[in-house]
Amino acid sequence: ERVSIPLIEEAQLILKKYKDELPKISNQKANKYLKDAFETLKLNRIVTITSHTKNKIIESYFPLNQVISFHDARRTFITLALIKGIDTTIVMKLSGHKQFSVFKKYVELTNTAAKIEIDKISRIK
Repeated sequence: ERVSIPLIEEAQLILKKYKDELPKISNQKANKYLKDAFETLKLNRIVTITSHTKNKIIESYFPLNQVISFHDARRTFITLALIKGIDTTIVMKLSGHKQFSVFKKYVELTNTAAKIEIDKISRIK
C-alpha cells in the first residue's frame, strides 16, 4: 500500500540525487550502517538488554551503538509519535501496521513512557 508522506528538504534532495530510486541494501547492511553512524555520533550510552530463559531473567549491558537496529528506530518513532499526540491511525499508516493487535504492543510501551513523563512533571515544583 502506498503512503504519501511529506518530506523535509534534505530528504527531497537525497531522492533527487538518486532519481527517486534509492539504492537497495540488505537489512543486515542497513543495521551495520546505523551502528556505524551511532558510533561516529558517539551515541554510546549503556543500555540494558533483558532476556528471559526458563525461570531466569538475564540482564546484559551494552553501548547503544553496538545494539541499535532499524527495528529499534521504528519502535522509537512510534513511541515518540504517540507521546507527542499524533493520532494512532496516522502512526499506524506511517509505520505500515495494518492490524491494531500487532500495533498494540507499541501502544502499551507508550503508556509506560507516558507514565514516566507524567511522573517527571509531578516532581517539578
